Amino acid sequence: MFSWLMTGTALLAAALGAPQDTKDAKDAWLPREFKTLNIVAPMVVAETKPDLPLVVSPFTEHVRGGVGEVSAENAVGLAVSADGAVSTVPGPLPKDDKGREIVAEAEVGGIRWRATAAGLFHTDAKGKWTRHEEYGVNGPLASQVTALAADRKGNLWAGTPVGLSVRAADGTWSHRTGRDGLPVEQITALAVDTNDDVWIGTAHGAVLYRPEAEGRRWFYRAGPRYLPGDHVKAVAPAPHGMSVWFLTDAGVGRLDIVTTTLLERAQTIERIVNERHRRWGMVAACVLDDPENPAAGHSIGDNDNDGLWTAYHVAAMSLCYGTTKDEAAKASAREGMHALYMLQNASGIPGLVARSVVPPEIGKTKSEQWRPTADGKMYWKSDTSSDEIDGHYLAFYAYFEHVARHDDAERKLIEKQVR
Repeated sequence: MFSWLMTGTALLAAALGAPQDTKDAKDAWLPREFKTLNIVAPMVVAETKPDLPLVVSPFTEHVRGGVGEVSAENAVGLAVSADGAVSTVPGPLPKDDKGREIVAEAEVGGIRWRATAAGLFHTDAKGKWTRHEEYGVNGPLASQVTALAADRKGNLWAGTPVGLSVRAADGTWSHRTGRDGLPVEQITALAVDTNDDVWIGTAHGAVLYRPEAEGRRWFYRAGPRYLPGDHVKAVAPAPHGMSVWFLTDAGVGRLDIVTTTLLERAQTIERIVNERHRRWGMVAACVLDDPENPAAGHSIGDNDNDGLWTAYHVAAMSLCYGTTKDEAAKASAREGMHALYMLQNASGIPGLVARSVVPPEIGKTKSEQWRPTADGKMYWKSDTSSDEIDGHYLAFYAYFEHVARHDDAERKLIEKQVR
C-alpha cells in the first residue's frame, strides 16, 4: 500500500514538472518516457474551443419558507386570501343530509361534485345530489374519495387511497398511479394552482404534478427540507402563484416557488459551506443545534471522508476560478487545498495520508487508529482508503491546472508537496 502511494506521488510529480511533447492526448499528462494503455488523465483537455458565452437559463425550485404564528389546532383545511395571507379552517368537517362527512367539493361546468368516504356525488339537472355509480374505469379508482380539485380546462381531479383520477371535460376518466410516476398513491388532499398544475397531498409528503409539461412532470417534496410533517391534510396555493401552503400532522408549512440559476444555487451552497461546513479548512458535514433555525448554532465532528469531501470541493472551486477568475473561488480552493496538505503531512511519513485530524483532547479519547502528530498539536487517523487517495489526486490536478501554476507561491508549494 505504502509503495503504491509513493509510486503514485512520483508519477504525479513527474507529470506536473516534466515538459510534454507527445501528441497523444491520453498520455500527454504522463512523463515522456512512460506509456500505458490502461491509464488516462483525470481530466482530458478537449481540442476544440468551448462555445462562449454560456447561456445560464433560469429555473424554479421549491424552498421552505416561514409561516409565522398560524395555529393548526383542530384544523381540517386552509384558506388563503387574495394577498396571500393564510388561515386555518377549524373542524369538524361538514356533513350532507345523510350524515356523511364532506371531505371536499368542486364545481366543473355548472356541475357540483362532493367527495366522501362513501363515494363521489354530483348534482343532476335539477340540482339533486346523485352518487356516481362507477369506480375503477368510468370513475375514480376507489369509492372512497379523499380529495377533489378542478382546473380551468374543465378537468375534475379526484384523489383516492390508491391513486389519482381525472375526469376530462368530455366525461371520460383516466388515472395516475405509481407505474405512471405518482410517488405516493395514498392521496389526502388536492389543489390546482394558477398554472393548472396539480398539488397533491399524501400520507407521505407532497407532490407537484405538471400534466402538460414537456419532460419531467412529477416533483416529490417530503421531509423537513420541505414540510414540517409528511402527512398532508390540506393544500392551498396562494393566488399570486409564488407559494403553496400545507396543513400537516406537524403544523402549517409553506413552499415558496423561487426562480434561480445554477450559478446562483452554486453561490448559495458556497456561502453555506463557508458559514458552517468548514473545520480547520476541511469541508465536512455539520449537525445543527436546531434544524428549524440554522443560525442557532452547529457542530462539526470528524469523518473518515474528510479528505475526500474536501478534495471534491477543491476541484469544484478550482474549476470555478479557472472559468470565472473569481478571487473568492480561488481563496476557497486554496483554503481546502491547504487543509489537504495538513492531512498529507500529519503522519510525518511522506505518502501516508491521514483520514482526518482532531484536537488532542478529542484524539486521546479515540481508538488506537488515532495517533498524535510529531508536535502533539493534533491526532491523525490512519488506514486511509484508496478512494480518499483518489480524491487527493483529483484535487492536486485541478488545483495545479487552474490555480497553482498561475501563482508562484502556490506552484512552489504544490510541487514540493508531491515530491
